[in-house]
Amino acid sequence: MNSRFLFDAGRRFFHGNRFQFEPYTKTTRLPTPRIQQALVRIQREVPWGQLLRGPRFVVFGSCVLFALLFVRIERIPISRRFHVVLLCKMLERKLEEWQFRTVLNENQGKILPPDSPQSIRVQRILREIVQGMHSGLRLEKDCTVRVHERNNPVKMIPRGTGNELLVHNNKAMGRSTQKRVRKFGWKFATKHLDGLNWEVMVVNSSICNACYVPNGKIVIFTGLLNKLKSDGEVAVVLGHEVGHGFARHPPEHLFTALWVLIVGLIGALWVLTFDIFLPPPYQLNLKLLVPVEIMLSFISRRREREADYIGMMLMASARYDPRLAPVVYETKFDDEDIEESHDIFSTHPCGRERARQLENVMEQAMAIYRGVTIGLGVRSFI
Repeated sequence: MNSRFLFDAGRRFFHGNRFQFEPYTKTTRLPTPRIQQALVRIQREVPWGQLLRGPRFVVFGSCVLFALLFVRIERIPISRRFHVVLLCKMLERKLEEWQFRTVLNENQGKILPPDSPQSIRVQRILREIVQGMHSGLRLEKDCTVRVHERNNPVKMIPRGTGNELLVHNNKAMGRSTQKRVRKFGWKFATKHLDGLNWEVMVVNSSICNACYVPNGKIVIFTGLLNKLKSDGEVAVVLGHEVGHGFARHPPEHLFTALWVLIVGLIGALWVLTFDIFLPPPYQLNLKLLVPVEIMLSFISRRREREADYIGMMLMASARYDPRLAPVVYETKFDDEDIEESHDIFSTHPCGRERARQLENVMEQAMAIYRGVTIGLGVRSFI
């Protein structure tokens, strides 16, 4: 049998049924006039060139390219939630510098020195929380906890010197255990916490607030410290702020903002493309931004609840009673001094709701607390 016959038969079988029509001529191997007419008709009906050059296709392709190059899906260890963060370290660094510079400019002359009693107290509690996190994640590199210096904020103190406290690795669980635990399932994101230099800044102000700045920086005001009497209550607030860094909420918030911006651009192009009649004087109505604001507020409240949950687990691993967490959120953050309307536009849930959520997962925190207090150590979070 001729090999040319087998080749021709294979091409005929692949491109069509030979008993109905011949897609290619035998002599020239070019499409038959019927196939050529069909291709011309498709090209006339579907303007592929205009479609590829259209604004919607460009925006959609840019979004897909952005997602493939700069986006990463990670899993948070304690909450076990999947989230999307940016891979661009430069944006995270710029965000950190901008936020920290803003806090420094707003609180010039109010930052307490490292040797003040309140700074020493906060540093000690933060070190215990970071130690519990370090043991639960089985991190390989040592972490540090230090107090911010008001005279020279950019200077980095070498490890093991000055007011810096070193958080050592737990020798009971080595690298082999860490690799064995992470072998199954989706790997938990712990690389951003391995060897992180934590820094706390105590501000002498009557403001009752605390905030987290990317890259392990925590700012707490004396107005909040004066309301928190015991070390366990302070551990609730510090654990919540560490939970934001634990779950990488700032990079996730940055991705959410970019995503909302891209969706807004697509919506604007959609309106301009299809000539939708806008209300006079032909400007976008501000009411169209209300659903976007509601969605961002809902996402922010969800992150706050996740930070509450992670913070309670971390304070339990630091030998602080987790039953203090619902009491603090219900009594210290829901009184008459805090004038904040908790509605669909608020970025933080109300204290009663936060306390109710923590009561539902109290058994998990108490199991960690009992294991630590009787000397069994911190159970693995991964």
